Amino acid sequence: MPARLINYLNQELWAIQPSTLDTWCDVLQAKVRDGKVDVTAFVSPAKAKSAAELPYQMHGSIALIEVVGELLKRNRFFSSGTTYSSIRQKIQAALDDPRVRGILLSIDSPGGAVSGCEELGDFIRSSRDQKPIHAFIDGTACSAAYWLASQCAEIAGPRGAVTGSIGVLAVHVDYSAMDQERGIKVTYLHSGKFKASGNPHTPLSDDDRNYLQSRLDQHYSQFLEAVSAGRDLDPEAVRSTEAKVFLANEAQSLGLIDQVMGFDQFLTRFKESLKMTLEELKAQHPALVSQIQAQAVEGMVSLAQAAEAEDLAVSEERQRILDLHACVFGAQVGQRFAQVVNAGVSKEQVEALGGVLGAPAQEPAEQTKRQEMLASITGAAADPVDSMASAEQARPKAGQWPGLVKAHAAKHNLSRAEAVKAIDELYPGLRAEYLKDAQGGGE
Repeated sequence: MPARLINYLNQELWAIQPSTLDTWCDVLQAKVRDGKVDVTAFVSPAKAKSAAELPYQMHGSIALIEVVGELLKRNRFFSSGTTYSSIRQKIQAALDDPRVRGILLSIDSPGGAVSGCEELGDFIRSSRDQKPIHAFIDGTACSAAYWLASQCAEIAGPRGAVTGSIGVLAVHVDYSAMDQERGIKVTYLHSGKFKASGNPHTPLSDDDRNYLQSRLDQHYSQFLEAVSAGRDLDPEAVRSTEAKVFLANEAQSLGLIDQVMGFDQFLTRFKESLKMTLEELKAQHPALVSQIQAQAVEGMVSLAQAAEAEDLAVSEERQRILDLHACVFGAQVGQRFAQVVNAGVSKEQVEALGGVLGAPAQEPAEQTKRQEMLASITGAAADPVDSMASAEQARPKAGQWPGLVKAHAAKHNLSRAEAVKAIDELYPGLRAEYLKDAQGGGE
């Protein structure tokens, strides 16, 4: 086990803060000195998750994915950080989730292994066209962590955020002196000059150093190209950072990040950017837009039909009132009243005119006649079942039949058909007389 750990640490190329790699080497060296390695020194207990638990937090329509700790391709000997495979799985789940409209990577990591980082970065960059993917630096986003952030559509962080360290490094641990002290001699048998280059039991030769450096330079170029493409920066401008670490304001001036702000502000800004314009909605969801338009047109037609029906009912009721007014107060006054109504004159305007609608003087006999007529009409509107139930009461005239039906229906909450039936039973033949008169068949 010690040899496998040491070989992994030596042979892997790292895009990580040197201090983190130094800590690993110190811990490993201390364990090896005791002749054994306690793997639990590198392992953090994993939190058990239920099958129904989402691999991200939902903030409205935004999926928040945490990228925390050292980044590795997969869990091998260390599980204190985050694996590239788990990050990819979470992003893919968010892409497949119809409730998610945007993805936010919350990053607090010193970086990690080069192996697997480029592939995940390419996946992020290609996926951000499917759904926008942004990054927020929640503390540190250096080396491999910045590699991933640079492939997002937008990066933000507070003023104290630390980012950059765009570079690659390797570590060579030489245990040959310790082996000699303990009386151990390790010999590597190999074919190919550089097959055993960088092993921890042999001092590093100049050829081995140059060979390992060439590998670093190749991965460094890939790192520069990825940041240049993701951030739309000149590769030489990225190279000129010389793997330095920057605070947020300076990183923004160099084009490494976009915004210097707190998490809540950036999250709100991200949410606002996800609101679709009408043109975007038409382009992305033409079928949905067509459905909405069809429903809107249908609703407008229904409203128009309802308004037309209501206008017709109002018009009929208005004419009925005018006719009644002319009948009660005389044709001349009724005509004047209709003219004022049609002109849209208000009650206040009529009062200001000082009674211009007053009826002309009438003879007492004429006034008495009209009062009797009004009383007769009012009496006809009473409930025929209640007020005319006895045979002794006078039979109403044929012209009163519609009023009787309407009054009876309103008082007893009946349909018109039910009211007609009731009046017909009480006054047989009255409806026939009314229809005859209406058709001009009367005397």
